[in-house]
Amino acid sequence: MFFGSKLNMKSVTAAETAAIAAFAILDQGDRVGGIVFGDEMVAEIRPLRSRRTLDALTTAIADANALLSADAPAVEAMGLNRPLEAAQRLAGTNHLIIVVSDFDGIDARTETLLGGMIKHNDVILCLVTDPMAHEIADDLQIVISDGILQAEIDTSSGRVRRSLAEMTSGRVAEVLALEKKLGVPVLPLNAGEATLPQIRRLLGLSAGRP
Repeated sequence: MFFGSKLNMKSVTAAETAAIAAFAILDQGDRVGGIVFGDEMVAEIRPLRSRRTLDALTTAIADANALLSADAPAVEAMGLNRPLEAAQRLAGTNHLIIVVSDFDGIDARTETLLGGMIKHNDVILCLVTDPMAHEIADDLQIVISDGILQAEIDTSSGRVRRSLAEMTSGRVAEVLALEKKLGVPVLPLNAGEATLPQIRRLLGLSAGRP
């Protein structure tokens, strides 16, 4: 999630989406809570109808976004399944569950967990992508790192562009397949655009409407 080729990192777009949803839910008089996770942390905030709970959730989101560091140790990325298991336990039944992620590393267990949630709750998947998932420019030279090793990617190479396109488009297709298979709505969010206008557009709200 700590990647962005234009405007935001995916983690920032995810954080803004979660915060916007949390404020809107509490403003409607409903309980709000959540699961915030990074590679080495999972924070659980039990749903309550209180500003203190909202503050705890947004603080956890901000803390998770602050975990990026040049000298952070390389660790195995936490998959989505563990947070989904926590959300399933925390939500129970008759909740609205909004999953905001790039859905990297999903598997058959992910589908099973989502299928179980959908039976007893309303579920929305917010798929956060980078602009490179949709179109890869042919003049980029970028350096990526896992905290220890670095690699330079030169998209002027057709072979590199094809490999990147296959990887990114494959993940998007996998999540969209869940939409058809499970009947769960998928809202696409692009880290290359401002978050709030995208959400308003997806919800059918005009730009000038409060």
